[in-house]
Amino acid sequence: PQNISGRGLVDPIKKLQGDLIGVEVGVCNGVTSELYAQEIPNIKKLYAVDNYPAFVDWDGTRVTEERQTETMRRCKERLAKYSNVEFVYQSSVEFGESLEDDSIDFVFIDGDHSYEATLKDIQTYWPKVKSGGVFAGHDINLTTVTKAVEEFFRENPNTKIHTVENNAWYIIK
Repeated sequence: PQNISGRGLVDPIKKLQGDLIGVEVGVCNGVTSELYAQEIPNIKKLYAVDNYPAFVDWDGTRVTEERQTETMRRCKERLAKYSNVEFVYQSSVEFGESLEDDSIDFVFIDGDHSYEATLKDIQTYWPKVKSGGVFAGHDINLTTVTKAVEEFFRENPNTKIHTVENNAWYIIK
């Protein structure tokens, strides 16, 4: 399908060399993780990170615990056939803090879209991505996400933020 949130990132990630280790923060139904597992053959390990909390989404949609339980079940079912995808049922920050700096080749942040959570995910995962890696996210069209991205990268004015289809964005670190 055309509307997969991380679809526009396949090409930049495909340019990375060697056995890749990546992280997707905010997996939901697992369609982006599945796309990466299918389209990027040199992914050695993709951590699919989501703890499926009940929440109110950016557009006011109330996402219940029951709905999240069903979404997680469908996601695990979808991703079960990919031996290189590891499901991580943890908060994004908790998992990110467990990673070594400069240890991952790409990250795609598509979790909690609040300003505070987006900024915290960026702060947590930026040091984890290797130099030359792909640091990416979704929903750059939301003011909360734009504000967090711009604020974090303001200190490095030479950082080129690329935008691709479906409101995704990325930086080559």
